[in-house]
Amino acid sequence: MDKKIYAFIAMALLLFANLAFGQKQFKTVKAVATRTPVIDGKFIDEEWIYGGLATEFIQVEPKEGVPASEKTEAYFLYDKENLYVGVKCFDSEPDKIMSEISGRDNEGASDFIALAFDTFNDDRNGYFFGTTPDGTKIDGKIFNDGETDGSWDGVWYVETARTDYGWIAEFRIPFTTFTFPEKEVNTWGMNILRQIERKKEESFWQEVTRDDGFKVSNFGNLEDIRGIKPGMNLQLLPYLTSGAKKDRVSPLTNNNQNGFTGLDIRYGLTSNLGGGIK
Repeated sequence: MDKKIYAFIAMALLLFANLAFGQKQFKTVKAVATRTPVIDGKFIDEEWIYGGLATEFIQVEPKEGVPASEKTEAYFLYDKENLYVGVKCFDSEPDKIMSEISGRDNEGASDFIALAFDTFNDDRNGYFFGTTPDGTKIDGKIFNDGETDGSWDGVWYVETARTDYGWIAEFRIPFTTFTFPEKEVNTWGMNILRQIERKKEESFWQEVTRDDGFKVSNFGNLEDIRGIKPGMNLQLLPYLTSGAKKDRVSPLTNNNQNGFTGLDIRYGLTSNLGGGIK
């Protein structure tokens, strides 16, 4: 064979190898249809063990690209109404786990686990749901491939507990909380963040780099979600206000003469015409 042909083949193989090894690898995990697990903060292995498993987290801080210092396991199950996620946060020093009790959407100086979903798989928009070891709820929307809006409060449930090996979180997220395409099989973009406060460590299931930052377009995939339907995401929020008044001829009263009752209605419309969260 001609030397020029040998040289051409060698160069082609080298180029192919560089492209193959340089290409980003996206992780996948399958959601598994199941009977409903009990969301009680006890994490019964028999309820979760058959779920799709996401593990092998990678640090972005403080040691970018290095495996997380503590193991994390997240199991994914679903039924027709809900997505269930059970997370084991292992910790070699469980007595040092940090958790600051605070209000919703404020994790404070706490360890933290957060789930992020791109339900239209459009690489731009999504939702996130997080919690601390003491059960503080943090949620919001993601837009423009990584910007976040914490003002959105979804309807979802979580129970947490500390264990002798770390701490656990069990999530139940109704599908009516999301918007997503109405089709037989859904694949969602997905990533998971774990924060270990005392170590100032952040790690992700799908690797995140400092140069790229947190981007929806770099999510891995949650696959094989079958036979689910989006709902109206309707929330009915009754309220009551009370009032009191005093005039010159009558005593102070609290008979709600200035008060009223009402009902706030919040809803999210779903569409499979493309788009996602606007």
